[in-house]
Amino acid sequence: MKIYNVKNIPSAAVSFAAILSIAACGGPAPERVREVYYDFSSQVSHRNGPEAGKVVNEATLRHYALLKVIALNGGRGMNSIGIYDELSVYFLRARYDIPALEKFTGRDILSILVQAGLVGEDDFETFELEDLRYTNNQARADLFKNGADTELDVWFEREDGRWRIDGKRFREIRNEMLERRIIQFDGNREEVISELLKSRGVLEGLTPELKRPLKS
Repeated sequence: MKIYNVKNIPSAAVSFAAILSIAACGGPAPERVREVYYDFSSQVSHRNGPEAGKVVNEATLRHYALLKVIALNGGRGMNSIGIYDELSVYFLRARYDIPALEKFTGRDILSILVQAGLVGEDDFETFELEDLRYTNNQARADLFKNGADTELDVWFEREDGRWRIDGKRFREIRNEMLERRIIQFDGNREEVISELLKSRGVLEGLTPELKRPLKS
Protein backbone atom coordinates (compact mmCIF):
# COMPACT_ATOMS: atom_id res chain seq x y z
CA MET A 1 0.00 0.00 0.00
CA LYS A 2 1.59 3.25 -1.12
CA ILE A 3 1.81 6.05 1.44
CA TYR A 4 1.76 9.67 0.27
CA ASN A 5 3.19 12.53 2.31
CA VAL A 6 2.33 16.13 1.54
CA LYS A 7 4.49 17.75 4.24
CA ASN A 8 6.11 20.95 3.01
CA ILE A 9 4.02 21.04 -0.18
CA PRO A 10 2.92 24.68 -0.61
CA SER A 11 -0.82 25.08 -0.09
CA ALA A 12 -1.26 26.41 -3.62
CA ALA A 13 0.23 23.20 -4.96
CA VAL A 14 -1.84 20.81 -2.86
CA SER A 15 -4.71 20.55 -5.34
CA PHE A 16 -2.31 19.93 -8.23
CA ALA A 17 -0.49 17.25 -6.22
CA ALA A 18 -3.82 15.64 -5.41
CA ILE A 19 -4.78 15.54 -9.09
CA LEU A 20 -1.48 13.85 -9.93
CA SER A 21 -2.01 11.30 -7.15
CA ILE A 22 -5.46 10.40 -8.44
CA ALA A 23 -4.39 10.25 -12.07
CA ALA A 24 -1.18 8.30 -11.59
CA CYS A 25 -1.78 6.16 -8.53
CA GLY A 26 -5.46 6.19 -7.74
CA GLY A 27 -4.63 7.92 -4.46
CA PRO A 28 -7.00 10.12 -2.46
CA ALA A 29 -6.97 13.91 -2.62
CA PRO A 30 -5.22 15.49 0.40
CA GLU A 31 -7.17 18.70 -0.08
CA ARG A 32 -10.41 16.85 0.61
CA VAL A 33 -8.94 15.44 3.82
CA ARG A 34 -8.10 18.97 4.93
CA GLU A 35 -11.59 20.18 4.05
CA VAL A 36 -13.15 17.44 6.18
CA TYR A 37 -10.97 18.34 9.16
CA TYR A 38 -11.64 22.07 8.95
CA ASP A 39 -15.35 21.43 8.50
CA PHE A 40 -15.39 19.23 11.61
CA SER A 41 -13.25 21.57 13.72
CA SER A 42 -15.39 24.56 12.74
CA GLN A 43 -18.62 22.76 13.63
CA VAL A 44 -17.15 21.64 16.96
CA SER A 45 -15.91 25.15 17.76
CA HIS A 46 -19.37 26.57 17.05
CA ARG A 47 -20.99 23.69 18.96
CA ASN A 48 -23.00 22.61 15.94
CA GLY A 49 -23.48 18.98 16.93
CA PRO A 50 -25.71 17.77 14.07
CA GLU A 51 -23.29 19.04 11.41
CA ALA A 52 -20.22 17.69 13.20
CA GLY A 53 -21.84 14.26 13.22
CA LYS A 54 -22.06 14.23 9.43
CA VAL A 55 -18.31 14.00 8.88
CA VAL A 56 -17.25 11.25 11.31
CA ASN A 57 -16.87 7.56 10.51
CA GLU A 58 -18.98 4.67 11.75
CA ALA A 59 -16.39 3.60 14.31
CA THR A 60 -16.64 7.03 15.94
CA LEU A 61 -20.43 6.81 16.06
CA ARG A 62 -20.19 3.35 17.65
CA HIS A 63 -17.91 4.80 20.31
CA TYR A 64 -20.48 7.41 21.29
CA ALA A 65 -23.22 4.79 21.28
CA LEU A 66 -21.07 2.86 23.77
CA LEU A 67 -20.96 5.89 26.08
CA LYS A 68 -24.76 5.82 26.15
CA VAL A 69 -24.72 2.14 27.12
CA ILE A 70 -22.21 2.82 29.90
CA ALA A 71 -24.26 5.75 31.18
CA LEU A 72 -27.29 3.48 31.39
CA ASN A 73 -25.77 0.20 32.53
CA GLY A 74 -22.26 0.86 33.84
CA GLY A 75 -20.31 -2.36 34.00
CA ARG A 76 -16.73 -2.98 33.00
CA GLY A 77 -17.01 -0.53 30.10
CA MET A 78 -16.15 2.38 32.41
CA ASN A 79 -12.68 0.90 32.92
CA SER A 80 -11.97 0.92 29.18
CA ILE A 81 -12.60 4.61 28.47
CA GLY A 82 -10.51 7.72 29.04
CA ILE A 83 -11.10 10.64 31.37
CA TYR A 84 -12.96 12.82 28.85
CA ASP A 85 -15.26 9.93 27.99
CA GLU A 86 -15.82 9.29 31.68
CA LEU A 87 -16.71 12.97 32.05
CA SER A 88 -19.15 12.59 29.14
CA VAL A 89 -20.83 9.60 30.79
CA TYR A 90 -21.39 11.59 33.99
CA PHE A 91 -22.72 14.50 31.94
CA LEU A 92 -25.24 12.24 30.20
CA ARG A 93 -26.40 10.81 33.54
CA ALA A 94 -26.85 14.32 34.91
CA ARG A 95 -28.83 15.59 31.93
CA TYR A 96 -31.08 12.70 30.91
CA ASP A 97 -33.33 10.10 32.43
CA ILE A 98 -33.52 6.49 31.23
CA PRO A 99 -36.36 6.86 28.66
CA ALA A 100 -34.75 9.90 27.03
CA LEU A 101 -31.26 8.43 26.89
CA GLU A 102 -32.41 5.09 25.50
CA LYS A 103 -33.80 6.81 22.40
CA PHE A 104 -30.48 8.33 21.38
CA THR A 105 -28.19 6.97 18.68
CA GLY A 106 -24.43 7.34 18.67
CA ARG A 107 -24.84 10.32 16.35
CA ASP A 108 -27.25 11.92 18.83
CA ILE A 109 -24.79 11.43 21.69
CA LEU A 110 -21.97 13.00 19.67
CA SER A 111 -24.22 15.95 18.86
CA ILE A 112 -25.15 16.41 22.53
CA LEU A 113 -21.52 16.34 23.63
CA VAL A 114 -20.41 18.74 20.90
CA GLN A 115 -23.11 21.18 22.00
CA ALA A 116 -21.89 20.83 25.59
CA GLY A 117 -18.30 21.63 24.62
CA LEU A 118 -17.08 18.13 25.47
CA VAL A 119 -15.61 17.29 22.06
CA GLY A 120 -12.46 18.95 20.74
CA GLU A 121 -10.25 21.68 22.17
CA ASP A 122 -10.73 25.38 22.87
CA ASP A 123 -10.41 27.36 19.63
CA PHE A 124 -10.40 24.06 17.78
CA GLU A 125 -10.98 25.72 14.43
CA THR A 126 -7.65 27.55 14.73
CA PHE A 127 -5.68 24.28 14.81
CA GLU A 128 -3.80 23.49 11.62
CA LEU A 129 -3.07 20.17 9.91
CA GLU A 130 0.62 19.46 9.37
CA ASP A 131 2.57 16.49 8.01
CA LEU A 132 -0.42 14.86 6.34
CA ARG A 133 0.24 11.19 5.48
CA TYR A 134 -2.27 9.15 3.56
CA THR A 135 -2.99 5.97 1.66
CA ASN A 136 -5.97 5.25 -0.54
CA ASN A 137 -8.31 4.73 2.42
CA GLN A 138 -6.65 6.15 5.54
CA ALA A 139 -4.93 9.39 6.51
CA ARG A 140 -3.41 11.00 9.56
CA ALA A 141 -1.97 14.39 10.38
CA ASP A 142 -0.42 16.30 13.28
CA LEU A 143 -2.27 19.24 14.80
CA PHE A 144 -0.46 22.53 15.26
CA LYS A 145 -1.61 25.78 16.86
CA ASN A 146 0.14 29.11 16.26
CA GLY A 147 2.96 27.21 14.60
CA ALA A 148 3.57 24.90 17.57
CA ASP A 149 2.94 21.17 17.80
CA THR A 150 0.02 20.46 20.15
CA GLU A 151 1.01 16.76 20.53
CA LEU A 152 -2.42 15.91 19.15
CA ASP A 153 -3.06 14.21 15.86
CA VAL A 154 -6.13 13.22 13.94
CA TRP A 155 -6.97 10.20 11.79
CA PHE A 156 -9.26 9.90 8.80
CA GLU A 157 -10.91 7.00 7.02
CA ARG A 158 -12.54 6.82 3.63
CA GLU A 159 -15.98 5.22 3.88
CA ASP A 160 -18.27 4.75 0.88
CA GLY A 161 -15.94 6.92 -1.17
CA ARG A 162 -15.98 9.86 1.27
CA TRP A 163 -13.33 10.97 3.73
CA ARG A 164 -14.46 11.08 7.36
CA ILE A 165 -12.95 11.85 10.75
CA ASP A 166 -11.86 8.83 12.81
CA GLY A 167 -11.86 10.23 16.34
CA LYS A 168 -10.07 7.35 18.08
CA ARG A 169 -6.48 8.58 18.11
CA PHE A 170 -7.41 12.18 18.91
CA ARG A 171 -9.44 11.02 21.93
CA GLU A 172 -6.66 8.75 23.17
CA ILE A 173 -3.98 11.45 23.08
CA ARG A 174 -6.29 14.07 24.58
CA ASN A 175 -7.09 11.73 27.47
CA GLU A 176 -3.39 10.97 28.02
CA MET A 177 -2.49 14.66 28.07
CA LEU A 178 -5.06 15.51 30.74
CA GLU A 179 -4.07 12.51 32.87
CA ARG A 180 -0.42 13.65 32.67
CA ARG A 181 -1.33 17.19 33.72
CA ILE A 182 -3.26 15.89 36.72
CA ILE A 183 -0.23 13.88 37.84
CA GLN A 184 2.20 16.72 37.07
CA PHE A 185 0.32 19.17 39.28
CA ASP A 186 -0.57 16.64 42.00
CA GLY A 187 -4.22 17.03 41.18
CA ASN A 188 -7.12 14.89 42.26
CA ARG A 189 -8.74 13.11 39.32
CA GLU A 190 -12.29 13.22 40.67
CA GLU A 191 -11.97 16.88 41.61
CA VAL A 192 -10.84 17.70 38.08
CA ILE A 193 -13.82 15.83 36.63
CA SER A 194 -16.13 17.57 39.09
CA GLU A 195 -14.87 21.03 38.10
CA LEU A 196 -15.19 20.21 34.41
CA LEU A 197 -18.78 19.11 34.99
CA LYS A 198 -19.53 22.37 36.78
CA SER A 199 -18.08 24.33 33.87
CA ARG A 200 -20.54 22.49 31.60
CA GLY A 201 -23.57 23.39 33.68
CA VAL A 202 -23.71 20.42 36.07
CA LEU A 203 -23.57 22.72 39.07
CA GLU A 204 -23.24 20.07 41.77
CA GLY A 205 -20.27 18.50 40.02
CA LEU A 206 -19.45 14.83 40.44
CA THR A 207 -21.89 13.42 42.97
CA PRO A 208 -22.22 9.82 44.24
CA GLU A 209 -25.43 9.55 42.20
CA LEU A 210 -23.60 10.28 38.95
CA LYS A 211 -21.13 7.49 39.65
CA ARG A 212 -23.96 4.99 39.56
CA PRO A 213 -25.50 3.75 36.29
CA LEU A 214 -28.96 5.12 35.60
CA LYS A 215 -30.33 1.58 35.66
CA SER A 216 -28.72 0.67 38.99
